[in-house]
Amino acid sequence: MIINLHQLKKLPVVTKSGVKLGKIREINFLAETQTVYQYIVRPSFLSGRTFLIKTNQVLEIGNKIVVDDAVIAETNNESDKANKFIENQILGGVPTSETNQQ
Repeated sequence: MIINLHQLKKLPVVTKSGVKLGKIREINFLAETQTVYQYIVRPSFLSGRTFLIKTNQVLEIGNKIVVDDAVIAETNNESDKANKFIENQILGGVPTSETNQQ
């Protein structure tokens, strides 16, 4: 299936378990290989939460984009710029406190 950027940005992004993350706002490419590296997803333009989704986390692209339950969120807070896993009760991932102990 061929899909252009305009069509891709209109598709809702949801996790495998059905949690709505938002829509693609930006795409990062690897210049050397001209391939998609990462999708930047936000619930809305005004939302502070940003989800960084690598291509290997994308399970399906059709009438929606389905991604792995354990996606990474980036915060906009300068003191907390490191990527964090979304809490287990929200997306089925590993809570941040547990990942720091490993």
